[in-house]
Amino acid sequence: MQMRQSETFNSHRNRVHAKFPPGTGISRQDVQWLLEQRKDPSNYADGADGKPQYPLIDSIQFLANFYEFLSAAVRQKDLDESLLYESIGNIAINYYEKVAPWLRHFQQPGPDGAPSTDTYNHYWWLYQRWKARAES
Repeated sequence: MQMRQSETFNSHRNRVHAKFPPGTGISRQDVQWLLEQRKDPSNYADGADGKPQYPLIDSIQFLANFYEFLSAAVRQKDLDESLLYESIGNIAINYYEKVAPWLRHFQQPGPDGAPSTDTYNHYWWLYQRWKARAES
């Protein structure tokens, strides 16, 4: 839970929200733009302030990886699901929805909507559970 207090975590979170403010999300067209960012070496050069910079897709992925890790831990019963849901349930649901087209690009959903790859499948699983719980 201390991760959410992390300067690194919040830096990535702020970068995502600067481009996609709360209430907005990534479109299918944005996915291609995000993937193209990785091909441009200048996106990894040091900024004018001397600090390393990186493309926005890296921040999106950092946060998605965080939620994937938590989701896997819940699924393996290493974390208390009720406690986690009460503390960050809406945040995890909202982030999944914000970046869903990006996640689906990697998940390659099958006819039932479930990921056909191992990429972010724990996050998808937890999203489905928590979304249903939030709506009940």
